[in-house]
Amino acid sequence: AVVVYACDEMRLGDFLAVFAPEQIREPEPSGTPAYADPARILFADEGQTLGAPRRLMVIDRGTDRGTHVGQRFTLFRHSDGAVAREIVGDAVVVAARSDSATIRIDHVTDVIMTGDWAAPQYPSSVTNRPR
Repeated sequence: AVVVYACDEMRLGDFLAVFAPEQIREPEPSGTPAYADPARILFADEGQTLGAPRRLMVIDRGTDRGTHVGQRFTLFRHSDGAVAREIVGDAVVVAARSDSATIRIDHVTDVIMTGDWAAPQYPSSVTNRPR
């Protein structure tokens, strides 16, 4: 087998699985963030701890919650433990699995860290958002 992309180093005892790449899709237009139904950022690609433009990160929201390739997310964190949100960037889903998705960071105003939040964006005309 040939490993084309790995999120971390390969070790003795690791398993390989077939990967069926999805076709590249244009990102959806920007929409309204659903801050009340966010995903949590789990980790960055290739053993990195921080996210920056063009880097990949994994979120804990997958196709089982309506996440799909091309969907946009607003990246944010809570400021000083308060209700206030600090918007720190935006991202697009590049791969989706049942319980997680890989996002590509497009724009940031600060570094993105594990534990930050990602609010899915929906077109303003959508009234019944998936749960």
